[in-house]
Amino acid sequence: GGDPFYGRKLTYSLMFGLSAPAYLAITYSVHQGVGSDSVLPLVIFTGSVFTIVSSFGGAAATRPAIVGDVFGLNNVAPLSARQLSVVLPASFAGPKIVTYFREESVRSSIVDLSEKVEPAVFEDAFGMGKEHLDMLVDQQTVTVPRLMEIVPPGTEDPTPFVYDNSMCVLAGFVSMALVSNVLLKPVCKSLHLDEKEK
Repeated sequence: GGDPFYGRKLTYSLMFGLSAPAYLAITYSVHQGVGSDSVLPLVIFTGSVFTIVSSFGGAAATRPAIVGDVFGLNNVAPLSARQLSVVLPASFAGPKIVTYFREESVRSSIVDLSEKVEPAVFEDAFGMGKEHLDMLVDQQTVTVPRLMEIVPPGTEDPTPFVYDNSMCVLAGFVSMALVSNVLLKPVCKSLHLDEKEK
């Protein structure tokens, strides 16, 4: 048998390589699913989420093995623990990034919708003119659902699409992970510690 490192590296490449298009497929499925009676968008959405979640689980499960392949079998536990130190900041930063891009999309949607509302109708609904839009948004007086009540008939509700930018950013992060995995090489075996050197 060959070096198991390359098999595990290929596994990570598959996980990261499938996750990036899966994030984009989520966005595609939402756009296709709105107003559609087809079950295909739901199948794409479900399959994409399953792929992403499976990749996260697979990466966590195989991390100690690839650490051993890269750095040798000694000290796998402490090296794996050090890798886990990125989980805490990632668990904090990840939701913050998603929320930031979602809120930006919501604010952009509110601006777009408010432009479709007549000034007099807007002022009658919210008690202030459009020149105070930023303040009204910050106070959560003006929201997408409230604007959808007064926009012209036939205006598309942007709510299903507010995560589009977040999904694209996450796809970008996973793509960077794929590139870093492709560039990964094991430490020269001559530098590995053996049992006598521990």
